[in-house]
Amino acid sequence: MIELGELLGQYRGGQSFESVNSWNNATNQCSFSVQATNVHSSANSALIEVYSYGNGTLSYNYDQTDDIVTRWSPDVTTHRIVAYGWARINTAGNSGNITAVFTDATYPIPFDAALQRFRLETNITSDDSLKLDFSIETLSTGSYAFYADDILTAVDVIDLNISRDTEDDRTLRQTHHATISGRETFYSWGEHGKWQIPIELITEQEARFINLWWRDNRPLMFTMDTSDTANMYVVHLINRAYPFARMNEPYYDLFHGVLELETLHDSLDF
Repeated sequence: MIELGELLGQYRGGQSFESVNSWNNATNQCSFSVQATNVHSSANSALIEVYSYGNGTLSYNYDQTDDIVTRWSPDVTTHRIVAYGWARINTAGNSGNITAVFTDATYPIPFDAALQRFRLETNITSDDSLKLDFSIETLSTGSYAFYADDILTAVDVIDLNISRDTEDDRTLRQTHHATISGRETFYSWGEHGKWQIPIELITEQEARFINLWWRDNRPLMFTMDTSDTANMYVVHLINRAYPFARMNEPYYDLFHGVLELETLHDSLDF
């Protein structure tokens, strides 16, 4: 089963930490900085640190006219929101607490030497506001810090069952040079993801979501396997026509078609 949804956040890296303008750091003996270490797939991660019995909140507000307000489907009243991210506590595990808070969904960030993926899910109505908070506090006189990277949040997320005819056409971006003596040298600089995924028996609403994303060329969060942290991508639809325009006989309310997806680039910032 795959997850597919329309990405939220300011375009061109606004929700990642390549560009931090949309993140709000509410400080109380708390510091925030961007680091080139402890990254998951992008160039920068965020480092949030709290000092001696302090607390602070790093927030991202999606309730903006150029963000969630224009990206959720207008004919849906309740929207499924899913957020993924990678984070790790940087100091002793008994010195404080860090929690990701997503409306009514919470996730404690565990102490670990490596970045760990977290997942949050909630439902909101078109009248609700949406904000992602990282709440941090220290319970001792020492400092307490954590790293975060590759925060992805998507709206109107749908689950789709894939068939055995799914094609994974990922290829390496590479070129080669041949010398006059016949020696060849190959150069590779990344991986290009591309998939063709036949889908059967999806609802009219799900078909409408996907056709809207295709029409507006929206960036999408694509999770090939929700249990595998490596199988997550930022993609767009490259179909030449509406992906879902045919009904599944003998049904009049179910559709079938093919998803043609392509990665925007190698990392998860967008």
